[in-house]
Amino acid sequence: MMNFPYLRRRISIGQTDGCLRIQVAHAHRRGQGIFGLLFSTLFLLLAGPVFVGPLWRAGWSIEALYLLPLPALIAIAYLIGAHICLWEAFGREEIVVQDGLLRWTCRVLWWKEQLEVPVSDISDVRAVTPWHGGNRVELTVRGRSYRVVEKVLRDEATHMAHALRRAAGLG
Repeated sequence: MMNFPYLRRRISIGQTDGCLRIQVAHAHRRGQGIFGLLFSTLFLLLAGPVFVGPLWRAGWSIEALYLLPLPALIAIAYLIGAHICLWEAFGREEIVVQDGLLRWTCRVLWWKEQLEVPVSDISDVRAVTPWHGGNRVELTVRGRSYRVVEKVLRDEATHMAHALRRAAGLG
């Protein structure tokens, strides 16, 4: 029997007592995420001496300040890459519509992002499904668009958008 883990459903949509709860699991790519994090950490550790060595030789003078932006940019790129790799391995999203409030929570280990919006402020919910992939669900709140769920299958995005539209009273 063949097993295709990339075709498994990651979306759970449930409605009980007027509360809509949508849960989106990680992308089932733990190996790729962990490997990417290890690779980028190894690169950072190997590239670090290339920039720290000249600073020690130059002796922390004003002439060495031109070397500081590059290690800072590398550190920022590492943090962004680490967040992406950890999201691929351990990311979870949850959308709860209850008591006139939509609460979107995105968790990646110790990182947490949250958005709370009154349902009355939501003017549009749509599933964006371009031909090249990158399917997502977008909310329009007070004229501003928010991407709440990304990298899902086309039918998953459509089902989520439909459920959110009904919960927000948009149709």
